[in-house]
Amino acid sequence: MNSEKQLKLWVKGKSTHNDKRNECCPDFSCCRPELLAPEHERKTFLKSFQKGDDKTMTGMLIEFLGRAFSSSKIYIAGYRENRRRISES
Repeated sequence: MNSEKQLKLWVKGKSTHNDKRNECCPDFSCCRPELLAPEHERKTFLKSFQKGDDKTMTGMLIEFLGRAFSSSKIYIAGYRENRRRISES
C-alpha cells in the first residue's frame, strides 16, 4: 500500500499499519488504537501531505509523538513551540 492510501484509510478512522514499508500511521494508532487523533487533525495532516507542506506535517508528527510518550519522562525538543504554532493555524 502506498502512503496516501494508508493516510486516506486513517482519516476515515481505519488505522492500518503499512506492512509494505513497515510504517505506522502518523499518530501510531495502528499499533496503539487509543492514540487515534481527532478527525480534524487527520484531515489536516492528509491535506498537508497532499500539498507537500512538510512544516505542518513535521509539527503534527511531533505532536503525535508527544502524545505517544505523554506518560514517559521524555523531553521532545520543539514540542511546545510546535503545539503553539499548530493551535494558531
